[in-house]
Amino acid sequence: MEKILPSSNLYSHPDKLLETHLVGVAKLAEFFCNDKLWPEQEILTGISRIIALSHDLGKATKFFQNYLKAAERDKERLKNQPETHHGLFSAVCAYYLVKELLTKKKNDVGYYPFFAFEVVKRHHGNLQDLMDEAILDDKDIKLLSKQLENIEKENFTVLTQHLFEAGLPIYPTKEIISQWVEEFQKELRVYKKILRDNRGEATGYLLLNLLYSILLDADKSDVVIKDVSHFERDTEGISTNIVDIYKATQPFQNSPINELRESAYKEVITREINPDKKLYSINLPTGLGKTLISLAFALKLRESVKNKTQSKSIPRIIYALPFLSIIEQNADIFESVIKASGITPYSNILLKHHHLSEVFYQKDKNEEFESDSAKIMIEGWNSEIIVTTFVQLFHTLISNRNKSLRKFHRLNNSIIVLDEIQSIPIKYWLLLRNILHLLSEKLNTYIVFVTATEPLIFENKDMVSLAEREKYFQKMNRVTVKPLLYKDMT
Repeated sequence: MEKILPSSNLYSHPDKLLETHLVGVAKLAEFFCNDKLWPEQEILTGISRIIALSHDLGKATKFFQNYLKAAERDKERLKNQPETHHGLFSAVCAYYLVKELLTKKKNDVGYYPFFAFEVVKRHHGNLQDLMDEAILDDKDIKLLSKQLENIEKENFTVLTQHLFEAGLPIYPTKEIISQWVEEFQKELRVYKKILRDNRGEATGYLLLNLLYSILLDADKSDVVIKDVSHFERDTEGISTNIVDIYKATQPFQNSPINELRESAYKEVITREINPDKKLYSINLPTGLGKTLISLAFALKLRESVKNKTQSKSIPRIIYALPFLSIIEQNADIFESVIKASGITPYSNILLKHHHLSEVFYQKDKNEEFESDSAKIMIEGWNSEIIVTTFVQLFHTLISNRNKSLRKFHRLNNSIIVLDEIQSIPIKYWLLLRNILHLLSEKLNTYIVFVTATEPLIFENKDMVSLAEREKYFQKMNRVTVKPLLYKDMT
């Protein structure tokens, strides 16, 4: 018979028990991890669970509990007191719990405990320069000791029993945490030296952002959405051949341009796909229907990855464009394509996201989300096809900001289609090449460049070219150059 534990009588939010919130966030974090495939998946899933279970442990102090129960007129004063803050206390616990987990499993500890510390410390703010974070002064130690003293032992013991049952590697008692606090300055000094010697190896950047993103999404989602079932995907909602079905419904006339479009379409989608290749290029002249071609290819690639992984991994398609006007245009085309197959393009199938997007999310005919819940679902990119801006995408890729990084984990194991990529200023090309290479290598992300004017962000040998560009550019030559060099011109 399952043992029923008593309540800790500690709260994370006015109407939510602390253990309920921590376990709920851990379940969502694990759910988000299982949605993907990546190297070291088991370790990262375990670390994400520990981070989730410990991220609000500092709320167990009477300082925080009194703040929650206080009258509105006292709340602001109590909120600003250092003793009420829970980030640093929780972060120290997360550091040692992750270290304990990895030591037990005989894994290399590496940066992971320090990443757990930073992720938890900054989960209500933005990530900071790690060199500045690897410092704890005597004032911080004094505050941590004061907060620990202020925790009621009986309630905390019940809380940690709940968390141990949910996956913590040990019971973190007050005595153990006291020892952690005493040793922590020495631990950080080791990381300070390691960080100083680091010469810009960027894999750590991806892993830190990934862990941070999973915690942020799980934390915010647990508070507002609560039910894990809302995040379950409708991966069978769109089939691979929806573009073919749509084309069959359109009265395309026989003409030279339409023949070229059909030739380009067939060339791209009949090409054999090797799912081990991550970088693709569709380089065709303007007017040859690159929007439909790229969607059809992305769906075919998605199916190929699904078959290769035996349905363990089904990528989302993130379609990014530079301008709002063409986002609206392309989203309308995608909607028409989906509708042509008799599918209703609810938000969990097709999502449009930019700073002017309507805050509206509907999962089926019976389930329309309230505005706060809709915002969580939209900003978390909970959909199969996401049409978005370069700004949204690249601010997620290269950022330290909480709001931007929340959806970072959605990039993992996705297919990113970059339409009109030539509009990216040349000064960003090297940065973009490095970060996209890392993304494809480490996080199993597929990148498809779609352009009429292919920039040299990647060399041709690094990409799989999906169309024989010269054939189409020669036939679509619409410019005649007439040199007039024999007389002066003003």
